[in-house]
Amino acid sequence: MTTLTKNIFQRLPLLLLLLVYGYSPSQAALIEVSPGQGTISAAVKNAIDGDTLLLEDGTYIDNVLIEKFISIAGKNGREKVFINALDPTRPIIEVTGLKGSLVDKAKRATFTGLTLSGGEIKGISFMVLSSSGLSISLNKMIDNETALQVERSEGLLIGDNIITGNIKGIYLNLSNANMLERNQADSNFNNGILLLSSDYNELRENTAIDNYWNGITVGASDHNLIVKNKALKNTYSIVVTEGVGNILIDNSTMRRIYFLLPIVLIYLAIMLYLIERKAFILYYYYKYKERGRVQGTR
Repeated sequence: MTTLTKNIFQRLPLLLLLLVYGYSPSQAALIEVSPGQGTISAAVKNAIDGDTLLLEDGTYIDNVLIEKFISIAGKNGREKVFINALDPTRPIIEVTGLKGSLVDKAKRATFTGLTLSGGEIKGISFMVLSSSGLSISLNKMIDNETALQVERSEGLLIGDNIITGNIKGIYLNLSNANMLERNQADSNFNNGILLLSSDYNELRENTAIDNYWNGITVGASDHNLIVKNKALKNTYSIVVTEGVGNILIDNSTMRRIYFLLPIVLIYLAIMLYLIERKAFILYYYYKYKERGRVQGTR
């Protein structure tokens, strides 16, 4: 491999990010951020609309407030970049008041390649308030009160995230026309995906597996499209209440009880066998013992 080819392969993740964000030196800056406490917030403070923060591998301790059209990306993905809460009572990342568009590079904010954890006191890992046109993808959110909470927001793309070990997984409230696709909202204590008073959203090819309560819950929400999701091994699979015009197509569902039922039946069969075997042995034991007594008296 030539030196030139080797350098290209070493820079491949960075090159891909440049392609995704449409980086141009005359339009925006690519700002590299090193691990530490408060380093992301400091970089956000100095950034302007259109900039991208590229996070080096490592652990960051921060609570980041985003009020600009900037993007944050882990240089080598979510398995290498970790952000923990500096103040566990506040969201790790909070985006508020951004009215943007996914098709307009000047008014777009993208968040990708990050692992967010609430720390010792569980809080919210990612909060979106009164915003539109955000992309939140390829992240991992673990061990939080709520992994991703969206309030009064629309036109978001939320895709390919791993949401596990939280109290609540993905929670949309008063939020419309968002796309949730290929997220893994598995093994959370409450709901995997929860929509309340949220209309015209599309849930496609997500998994909601082994959550303690519901896989997917849609409450007081209208005209949502729920397609090809897998909601398995939850107390209830997909629950839709107090809404009109919701469409469910080709979803895979099975409650936890149906997974446990074969195990219970096998256990009962074994117990029944052991009881019958014990009764059989005792019956013949006393039968032959009694016969021996009768013979002994003759």
